[in-house]
Amino acid sequence: MSRTAHHIPPARTRFAVQRREQRDALAWHPYGGPWRRVDLRSLRYSAAELRTAAKEGRRPQPREVRRAFDSWRYCCAFAGSLSEAAHLAERAARARARAACRAALHDPDTVIEPYRPRYGVHWEA
Repeated sequence: MSRTAHHIPPARTRFAVQRREQRDALAWHPYGGPWRRVDLRSLRYSAAELRTAAKEGRRPQPREVRRAFDSWRYCCAFAGSLSEAAHLAERAARARARAACRAALHDPDTVIEPYRPRYGVHWEA
């Protein structure tokens, strides 16, 4: 199956032609369509094909399954990279954790356990 997977021809859809024309005309011109269309292709065995092949004593033949979706928001179009967005999200999470720790530190109902060293020998000595 892996030998035949690369023989599937690439998709020549209207969307790909339209996207190429838009990209060649104006690089940053916004248009009403999605940013990107993704076509996922895979070779799968259907249950009927597996039954038929088992009855006939032959190998099953895979069928091409195409799944497609449109991406309407491109995360790095006019801003920084994806790592920059992840960094900002992580930074906000750290700030929330610090705020929760500070609030718990000044809360009179919070019980703070005594410090325990890394190694148990120091703790039990």
